[in-house]
Amino acid sequence: MPKPVAAPGITALLAVFFAVDIACSAAKSEILSEPRIGFRIQIVHEGEQVGDNKILLQYHGEIVHPLARNLREIATALRGRFGHVRLDIDSVGGALDEAEKVIALLDELKRSVMLTTSVQHGHRCLSACVIIFMQGTRRLAGGSSSWMFHGACGPFDNRPVLEPTDRFLQLLRQGGADPQFLCHLAERAYLSSPGKLWLSGYELFHVWKANVVTELLDPWQPEAVIELPFDPQIRSR
Repeated sequence: MPKPVAAPGITALLAVFFAVDIACSAAKSEILSEPRIGFRIQIVHEGEQVGDNKILLQYHGEIVHPLARNLREIATALRGRFGHVRLDIDSVGGALDEAEKVIALLDELKRSVMLTTSVQHGHRCLSACVIIFMQGTRRLAGGSSSWMFHGACGPFDNRPVLEPTDRFLQLLRQGGADPQFLCHLAERAYLSSPGKLWLSGYELFHVWKANVVTELLDPWQPEAVIELPFDPQIRSR
């Protein structure tokens, strides 16, 4: 595996927030390095054209500042080098304001690349995470992934506030959520009463037909065989 080299101008930020793993199938890549908390990047070159290059950006953490700023830094560093970005999320949610900033950035990104979002089996996409996930043209999720919806509340208060909750609904609608699903959320007061609506990826796709998830991931996840190292000098007793 090639040793990654930091991109000019963003070394300080990358050193704090990103963990980078470069995997190249056709050519070596020297773009990013050094860890950032919550992030992991895999870059794959599959051909000579920019459109053949893909980046997998995995994020595990809350939707809080400075997430949007960090994403803008990485998008700037990689601009023009990739044709497909996959954002894989595992998040308990966070601040609506920060989610809106991330959405604005992803909207810019989609003008030049194809954006896919995903939530793996056993991972979560709760609250404000959902509206970020909705920005993908393709939206993939495991049937056993966890999803949670609730009205937007103030700090230390579980009573939904009308204006930010309406913004949350508008972003779900703009992202392509099924109107009937949104009606169910409103009619059953899931977003206007204290409480949380928990759904699995399977329920969201097959039962509620919400069009939040556009494709379910295969439930079978094969793994490579783990083999213990063999030392010919070690003899059985």
